[in-house]
Amino acid sequence: MNKSELIQSLLNKSTYSIQEMADHIGVTRNNFYFYKSGRSIPRKSTLNKLAELLEVRLVWSGSDSVEIADGKVEITENQITIEGDKKVNSTANKLTTNDLLQDLDEKRGYIGYLKNEIAELKSALNRKTVENASFDSQPYDCLFDVTIGFGLRGITRTINSMTNMEIFPKMLGYTKEEMEDYWDIGVKHRFANHPIDKIIDKDSREKFKKQSEDLPNKMKDEETIVGDHFYTMQYYYIHKEGHKVPVNVSAKILWWEKKIVCKLNFMND
Repeated sequence: MNKSELIQSLLNKSTYSIQEMADHIGVTRNNFYFYKSGRSIPRKSTLNKLAELLEVRLVWSGSDSVEIADGKVEITENQITIEGDKKVNSTANKLTTNDLLQDLDEKRGYIGYLKNEIAELKSALNRKTVENASFDSQPYDCLFDVTIGFGLRGITRTINSMTNMEIFPKMLGYTKEEMEDYWDIGVKHRFANHPIDKIIDKDSREKFKKQSEDLPNKMKDEETIVGDHFYTMQYYYIHKEGHKVPVNVSAKILWWEKKIVCKLNFMND
C-alpha cells in the first residue's frame, strides 16, 4: 500500500484520540484532519512514529510502498495479542460516555475545520471571479499564449500563437520578417533566453530572469489554490532606432495546463 492508504489504515486501527496521536508524533490536530481527508500525505518518519504508538510493525519497500506486518495471533482471557501489533482488550467495544463525548468533540472539531475550509474556498473563488472579469476587460493590442516546460535542462518557454503581429513592425520599426524571427512561434527556448528577449531592455530581462528562478516554487505553492492566477507587469521593448517603447502585460496563469495567456498593450501611440 502507499502512504495515503497506510495512514487511513493506521487511523482506523487507533483507539487514541486525535489530540493524543498529534501530541505523540509532534503534529497539530489540523494535520490529522488533512491526513484523514487525503489533502496531505505524512512523511515516512511521521508514519513510523504513529506505527510505534499503535505498536504496529511496518515493512517498507521503498520510500512510498509499505505493508503492515502480519503477526501470530494469541488469545488470552479478555485480551487479544498480535505479534508485532498492539494488545487489544476484548471489552474495548463497550464505549463509555466519556469515549462518546470525546469522539463527538473530535467530530465537531473536524466539522469546524471543514467549515473554515469551505469559507476560505468561497472567498478565494469570489476573488478569482473578480480577477478573471478584470483580466477579460483589459484592453490589448495583441494576445499570445505561452507554454512553460520543466526538464533536466531547466525551464523552457514556447510561444504558441499570437494575434495582430502586424502591430510590432509599426510600433518597433522592425520588418515583419525580423519580428517573426524574434517571436519564433512554436519553437521551445530556455525561459530566460528567448529570441524576443534580444529586443527587450536590460531591466526587463532581469525581471524575466528572476521570474524563471522563482517559477518552480511559485507553481508548487499556488497550484492548489482555487482558480487561475493573474499578474500584471510593465516592461520595455527597444525600438530599432534605439529608444524604449513601454508596454503593459496582463497575464492569466493556468497552472494545471502549465500555460500563460498574455495580453500586451502598447502604452504610447
